[in-house]
Amino acid sequence: MLGWGLANVLATLAGALIAPRLMLDSNLMLGVIVYALAAAAVGGFQSIFGAIFGGLFIGVVENLAANFVGFISSDLKIIVPLAFLVLILVFRPAGLFGRPQDRMV
Repeated sequence: MLGWGLANVLATLAGALIAPRLMLDSNLMLGVIVYALAAAAVGGFQSIFGAIFGGLFIGVVENLAANFVGFISSDLKIIVPLAFLVLILVFRPAGLFGRPQDRMV
């Protein structure tokens, strides 16, 4: 246990010291996480094919919105998956291809 604990402490210290030199920050993969969560929510968290469909759907709709909607530029394209994420979670929490769970009361 002591060996594992010391290894974790040293690895954390090394990561904290090297992160500024490699230009790593805490928001590095935030865009990818937003797109992945939106795709999984649209397709359904229980369906792999639904998540694939959700990713393709989000990508196509996002690019169409960026080209044809005037106020959505390349900087505001992230609004499209966030809007779909909110709409799907409000109106159909299981996703388009997910099965609703039975609730135990």
